[in-house]
Amino acid sequence: MSARVYALKIIGVRLSVFALPRLLFKMDTACPQLIKPNVPSAESVPAIAPRAPFIKPIKAMNTTMIIIGLAMAAFAAFVINRIWKMKNLSGIAEHEKIVTLTDQNFQTTIKSGVCLVDFWAAWCMPCKVMAPILNEVAEEIGDKAQICKVNIEQFPAAANQYNVRSIPTLILFKNGKEINRFTGVKDKTFLIKQINNVK
Repeated sequence: MSARVYALKIIGVRLSVFALPRLLFKMDTACPQLIKPNVPSAESVPAIAPRAPFIKPIKAMNTTMIIIGLAMAAFAAFVINRIWKMKNLSGIAEHEKIVTLTDQNFQTTIKSGVCLVDFWAAWCMPCKVMAPILNEVAEEIGDKAQICKVNIEQFPAAANQYNVRSIPTLILFKNGKEINRFTGVKDKTFLIKQINNVK
């Protein structure tokens, strides 16, 4: 190998050693994705909130189910208690002052004085609730009015005549004429007040 060729090779190696960094720098500036991988920076990556543990939702769910269960149990106990009380009402005896009306004695009974007539039936639970209330009214009202009851299943003529569509219906008469009527369960105080208001 001649000295000239050897010198040219050395110069070429030196040039390549010094030129390569410049070339890489230019490529990095012009097309950085060719040199560096496109890795997102820490600032550009959104922070991921840590997942809440499942213990709290489970505890909340258990508490809700316990409250619902207690509410349902209380409601069931209330319904059973009401049914039991209504069944026991069927055994209550009528007060001695209460007059039982029929199709035959209805008009003759209501034609004079003040009469409160209860239209009822044996299958009607609210009617059974009214039974002890009417006993109390008959005891307290004395001779101011007659407290009467008519079974619409056994004696439907009066119910048809006075257009009774729902029971219990209580009609207040004076000298055979209807003064007022009340539908549904009414308490003793209300009924006594209505009777005393009749002039």
